[in-house]
Amino acid sequence: EKVPTEGQTDRHDAGSQNDSRGDDDEKRIELQDESFNQNPTPFATTDGRFQSSSSSQQHPNRPSSDLPDVIVRFWSDQFRRLDREQQSSLFLMLYYLRNPQLNWTSSTTVQQRQSWIDIVNRLQDQKEKLHYSLLSEANFTQETSERKKSLVNDLFESEQFWQLKLEPAFNAVLASAADEVPDQTFDLTDSAVEGLQQIQWLLDGLVFAQVQDRSGLGLGSDSLAWKRIWEQTIRAAVSSPAPIPVTHLELSGQPEFYRGRAVQIDGIVQAARIDPFTVQELQIERMYTLLVKPGDSSISPIFVYCKQLPNDFPELTENYSTLYFPIQIKGYFFKIRAYTDTAREIQNAPVVLASSVTIVSNLSEVDEAVPETETFVQIFATALLGVSILAVIGAWVLFRYSDRNLYRPAADYPDEIREKLADLKNNANIKTELERVQELNDP
Repeated sequence: EKVPTEGQTDRHDAGSQNDSRGDDDEKRIELQDESFNQNPTPFATTDGRFQSSSSSQQHPNRPSSDLPDVIVRFWSDQFRRLDREQQSSLFLMLYYLRNPQLNWTSSTTVQQRQSWIDIVNRLQDQKEKLHYSLLSEANFTQETSERKKSLVNDLFESEQFWQLKLEPAFNAVLASAADEVPDQTFDLTDSAVEGLQQIQWLLDGLVFAQVQDRSGLGLGSDSLAWKRIWEQTIRAAVSSPAPIPVTHLELSGQPEFYRGRAVQIDGIVQAARIDPFTVQELQIERMYTLLVKPGDSSISPIFVYCKQLPNDFPELTENYSTLYFPIQIKGYFFKIRAYTDTAREIQNAPVVLASSVTIVSNLSEVDEAVPETETFVQIFATALLGVSILAVIGAWVLFRYSDRNLYRPAADYPDEIREKLADLKNNANIKTELERVQELNDP
């Protein structure tokens, strides 16, 4: 396999993405109450389809999340109104709220905490407008109509969800983030953490749908999904769902279906290096890149990024080291990336963020220099080359020793020439030009 050369388009600092969607977002803060109620906003699942919260199809790596439809519509609409920097700030806030045991004060800045306050105030303000809109419309709707029942039900479910699951978390943010010396952790109930996790799963579908396959790493639209899947990868060390064994063909053919899912890959690591990529929010200062040849494809490798390697893994540098031994990867699929190989050709390869890297066999028992098996293409090419060489040798031998050939060693030329000249001299029928002229002149 060819080792890619990383260009500027491949550099990815997930902590430095700051791609704004423009000033028009601020002009669209006001919630369109009538269109909100009449046109529910679907949300994207991790397999690329759009569905409401009542759908029975669930992500296999996540517990069932039965969010009320009014909550799905509200959060989907509000998330799309945030610019990319605000979305990133919201994800960071949810990360620490869902993990109350983490010390967030040492890992965040005053500006980030102020952004949290702004987002919470904005969401609470839009929630109050929604509740007022639902109540107002319900008051002017006939008592026995289905519409009124739906409005009252939406209002009740929204108020209950906010009161029991969201308000405690957001009040903790407002209280702690505003302090000069904030508490190091958030003290939340299990119910509040559960509600935040449900919101996170909903937003995951939205950001996974933004990922652009067959493009380079480092795109702003991929940033949130990149960080979110890294979070899943880190948490997998504690609690991980059963991975799905997959092939190169399956990942390449259905990237939307596998995005964000736990997968298992078996193959041969052919090259590896220390990579400069970082994820500042998750305290990932460096990672490793492995080029893994899957068993079902020899066209392109699978790019595997991991935070840690086994103790018996060979020592690496920032340049690719050539390796050859079988490994097993357990991690989460991210995307199909485009890269430039050493022949300067554009190729596509799956990207997996690994939570576990296991060397299948003992390194001392593996011949790193010579692979144990060759592909069919390699065998066919070798045989064809051998047949061609034998054909050339055979043709040369026939030409060299055939009676009809024109080739003779240089040493045989003098004797042969003298013999032929003697035959010409003794032949009476052969005359020189001078003899022929004399015969013409004789009477």
